Amino acid sequence: MTDESKLFFEEGFVDIDLSKTSDESAVLRLGRQEFEFGSGRFVDVREGPNVRQAFDGASVKWKTSTWTVDGLAAKPVLNGNDVLDAPPNHGSTFWGVYAVHPLPEIKGGNIDLYYLGLARKNTPFEKGSQNELRHTVGGRFWGGRNGWSYNSETMFQWGSFGPNGVRAWATTHDTAYTFRSAALHPQIGATAGIASGNRGGSASPLGTFNPLFPTGFYFGQGGISLLGPSNLFETGPHITLQFTRSLSLIADDHTFWRTSLQDGVYGLGVNLLVPGQGNSGRYIGNQPSAGVYWNASHHLSVSTAYGHFFVGSFLAQASPPGKAVDYAAVWTTYKF
Repeated sequence: MTDESKLFFEEGFVDIDLSKTSDESAVLRLGRQEFEFGSGRFVDVREGPNVRQAFDGASVKWKTSTWTVDGLAAKPVLNGNDVLDAPPNHGSTFWGVYAVHPLPEIKGGNIDLYYLGLARKNTPFEKGSQNELRHTVGGRFWGGRNGWSYNSETMFQWGSFGPNGVRAWATTHDTAYTFRSAALHPQIGATAGIASGNRGGSASPLGTFNPLFPTGFYFGQGGISLLGPSNLFETGPHITLQFTRSLSLIADDHTFWRTSLQDGVYGLGVNLLVPGQGNSGRYIGNQPSAGVYWNASHHLSVSTAYGHFFVGSFLAQASPPGKAVDYAAVWTTYKF
């Protein structure tokens, strides 16, 4: 469950200092905790849905003047909708290392390097349901300079899916330019990304990309991410207008196609939404959306968003046929 829970503990942990000097620190954290790495394309607190993603386990954060490294071994928390109904998922184990390093030779540039492992029992894909062991390695190059901002990431996955292997990949890019001297400081940019889908017969490696535990704002504003980045090619523009220091508007548009015609369309949880076998349509649809964000104070923020999903040929040929979706949301956040 990601939209409803009556009462549960999102975090509860103990921190133990392993090392602390003027230029280095290491902290061991034990208990229920949240993780948020990079752009949230793999590991995020899952803002957007009502219930955030938590993990039970251990993590270590090591920081120096030039590196920040997180290591973890944990189990994702299952969110029930009753009181204190959020146990760890004993059928899933997550581990890995995520490192961030600034690049002094490239002013404003940074690089992230990571390895992430996931083992899940009876994981369903269109290819079938099997035990999944997936290893992910990747890198992210990001930063900004002279009005430009950039965020590019490429990753590769391997492992096993039942008696067969896993071979999947993805790459995504976001580039924008801010007109700092213009009224409202408009920022105009574009995104493009592609993730592999499954191909081949029953004995071939699973090719469906798995985004693990991604952000709820993967595509569009206000958590309107109806699709997950599996078997997907996506591109589109976005614009940000800064009305005041605390009030901004973001509008974007995303167009989606299937990467492989032998695989279906998945949600953010890698849940199969529409099977792909027997459907020759590649164009999934188009999703424009807009959000208004107001940071009322240091503690309080108010946001609203609207989006619409236009059905493409793939969903129109599905059985039953897909329908257009309208989505609107208003939410308030108070941070203590």
